[in-house]
Amino acid sequence: GCFQPLKWYHGKTLEYASRTGSRDVNKADFIAIIEIQCLTFIKSTICSGWRRTDIMLYKPDIVLAHLRTQEGCYSSNSDRSATPPLPLI
Repeated sequence: GCFQPLKWYHGKTLEYASRTGSRDVNKADFIAIIEIQCLTFIKSTICSGWRRTDIMLYKPDIVLAHLRTQEGCYSSNSDRSATPPLPLI
């Protein structure tokens, strides 16, 4: 589903943190990492989840417009998290 990529990146982030002696990364820290969000919550993943669950949106343009707004926010405000992001593996 939509959250499988998030689960995968979360595992990779925890693996990296444990190998490098970094502090624990809890779920709130992880969600705050913009790069992970951008890799996980992409249009193709969300649409695929909708197709597989047979969820049909009445007005999909409203949802997709909201995603485009968020993408613009992420690209213009890359310093949203209080902690620096961990490198992705």
